[in-house]
Amino acid sequence: MRRKIPHWIRHTYVYDRDRYECSACHQKFYNTALYCPACGVRITGSVDPQDRADEAEDDDNDTDGD
Repeated sequence: MRRKIPHWIRHTYVYDRDRYECSACHQKFYNTALYCPACGVRITGSVDPQDRADEAEDDDNDTDGD
């Protein structure tokens, strides 16, 4: 399911600073803002694909010591 709410997509690089892509116009920037400098759409949040993977892994490894 595609997300229709405009958001920042974080791209992480080993030898360069992180870049953020506007989900509406797909332009990449080094910094985030409330509005995309290229298309002017209001950005409501950000998405980091690695954060989603980490959360899923934490849920799988979550065990109670009881």
